[in-house]
Amino acid sequence: MPEVKITRCAIVLLWATLNLMSCSVEEVNRFHSEDQNPKSGRVAILEDNGTSCWLYLTAPRERELEKGCLVYSAVEPTSTLNVEALGHSGETPMLSREFASGTAIISGAKAENFTFEWSQDGDSVCVVYRGNPKTMLVGESEDGFSKAIAKEGLFGKPWDQSVYTQTFSTTR
Repeated sequence: MPEVKITRCAIVLLWATLNLMSCSVEEVNRFHSEDQNPKSGRVAILEDNGTSCWLYLTAPRERELEKGCLVYSAVEPTSTLNVEALGHSGETPMLSREFASGTAIISGAKAENFTFEWSQDGDSVCVVYRGNPKTMLVGESEDGFSKAIAKEGLFGKPWDQSVYTQTFSTTR
């Protein structure tokens, strides 16, 4: 029997897919915003469900989610992460204190506070909050990078300024 490898990214994308399929945007999410890159055909999706906000990126010219990363927590991080309960609920995980950075919480964010910044090839995207880069999903990297994350894990990787500069410097 072939070995099956389940990654952090796969778990988060499964939760996101279940959430997007089972509920309308108006029923659950505080906001939902999308932007499609004309060159790659990829779609960046910014999804705030009232407790956390995630950035997702689709495969080229498809609606299949390829990767995702936490953008911010709209509520205080939890003391522990109960992955088993989340798997049954279909909800995206709430940020736990263990992984939260000092800038993880954003209260009262609105869709109009965010913009999308694309790499020249359209395979990488960064979500920008009030003029400041916040979270990026980069090319072949399985995990995203976020300023809300202090420690690598289920939510993604901590922000890496050198990756941002290398990936997006030619777009500014």
